[in-house]
Amino acid sequence: MSLYIVLIFIFLALFGLGVLFFFYFLLDVLIRRHDLPSDKKARQMIAQIISQRHPQAKNFYDLGSGRGAVILSVKKHLPHLQVIGIDSSRFRCALAKLKAKFLGRKIQVKRGDLFKQDLSGADVVYAFIWYDLLPPLEQKLQRELKPGALAITNTAHFFDWPLAEKIVFDEKLPGNFGTLFVYMKGLDLL
Repeated sequence: MSLYIVLIFIFLALFGLGVLFFFYFLLDVLIRRHDLPSDKKARQMIAQIISQRHPQAKNFYDLGSGRGAVILSVKKHLPHLQVIGIDSSRFRCALAKLKAKFLGRKIQVKRGDLFKQDLSGADVVYAFIWYDLLPPLEQKLQRELKPGALAITNTAHFFDWPLAEKIVFDEKLPGNFGTLFVYMKGLDLL
């Protein structure tokens, strides 16, 4: 009889932890804004873009890395890259680190404001963030990135930076959903 009580207690404890986890995740999304995960096609295309356009890249930054889907995928496809994810959410950073540990992939995840990060050494930067954050991000990247560095955005594009390439990876989606925009620092100088 006591074994049943122990099993019920374990079940209720796990169920309670699951409920707490769910509500914490929900609060994180509500408080920290969005968590837009890039789909599998986009993640594969990002690795392909890096391989084709910047094969000598040494590092990759995901600004607003969320739960780490992009950084883990890039590390899987391009294991030589130093991969860094930056997100403002402690919860999302912890999930990304946990997934990396489980998958055995060596990545860096930093909690912080993407606008306060030094990106002067970045070879490739990726962002899938709110439209209203793009103008200040464009200015920051234009100021800080070294010549030849790549910037890739998902769905939304920069307004003043000349586009190097527009890649539609999913034609079934409306508008610019399913589209990656690729920029190269210094391309406007050519």
